[in-house]
Amino acid sequence: MARTISAGATYFAVVFGFAFVFGTVRTVWVSPYIGPTGGVLLEVPLLLIVSWLACGRCVRHFDVPEIVGHRLIMGGVAFACLVAAEVGFSALLFGQSIAEFLAAYSTPAGGIGLAAQIAFGLIPSIGLLWPFQPRPLEN
Repeated sequence: MARTISAGATYFAVVFGFAFVFGTVRTVWVSPYIGPTGGVLLEVPLLLIVSWLACGRCVRHFDVPEIVGHRLIMGGVAFACLVAAEVGFSALLFGQSIAEFLAAYSTPAGGIGLAAQIAFGLIPSIGLLWPFQPRPLEN
């Protein structure tokens, strides 16, 4: 179980690092030209690709079992870390209350972002249905 939790925390850290960079680029250089929803629509596919690749690496590195419970825990740990980081950064960097943070999800851009965050949390489990890398052909 410790490997599964470590995999979830590492998966979060890698993706959050990319998301922080992508989010900064989106906010500063993209959204002023195409709006917040357009910016999020450009960012989300990139983050989901990064999430898929990072998750696959973490699953292999930490040897997370191909068991739904383990994969749900891995995704749950990553999702919980993401929400905690998002709330913390919104309070520290932008001075938002939790109510203001949650209200942002009612916008189109916020709703798309929330859907992507949920997908991020489910990717470890989705990897059971569609493996992260092709399995070798058996002779």
